[in-house]
Amino acid sequence: MVNNLYSDIGYVSINHVGEMLCGDNVTVTDLGEGSYVVVLADGLGSGVKANILSTLTSTMLSKMVGNGISIEQCVETIIATLPVCKDRGVAYSTFSVISIKNNREIKVYNYDNPSPFIVRDHKAILPEYIVNEIHGKRIERYDFTAMAEPLCPSGFSGMCSRCFSRPPCPVRWAGYPHRIPDGHCA
Repeated sequence: MVNNLYSDIGYVSINHVGEMLCGDNVTVTDLGEGSYVVVLADGLGSGVKANILSTLTSTMLSKMVGNGISIEQCVETIIATLPVCKDRGVAYSTFSVISIKNNREIKVYNYDNPSPFIVRDHKAILPEYIVNEIHGKRIERYDFTAMAEPLCPSGFSGMCSRCFSRPPCPVRWAGYPHRIPDGHCA
């Protein structure tokens, strides 16, 4: 079905103080015909290690979801692939996968990132979600249909503490409300 909606996707990455590489990674895949896969990943720690974890996670998820592989298989692959940190003994990266079909149907799979919220009629709302346990990981799944003016911001765990505490704030650049909904930051 043809519609007059479009997806405007953007992001800002801020390196940890003193680091040359960012521990967060965003991958945007244009699948054509108004369909996209956007993956936000935040690797454990900061700098090179975090960058490797987040880049592996976002690249793999983007390619797998873009090729129609189930989220269950994606999570299983990520768990089996990420290198284990010698210091902490875990292989860890948060992620949010945003799948957009025909600029209208939106699915978000969220693991350990702040919950996404939607801005409609100048009000920020948290969409309903269901929780799936996939290989011991709590994955939130959001399904909703885009309307003429929604925004679907999503962020990393550091977004709340960093962007609201020091200007310039990427969230305010995009015209989001000064106060995000309760429960957005874990």
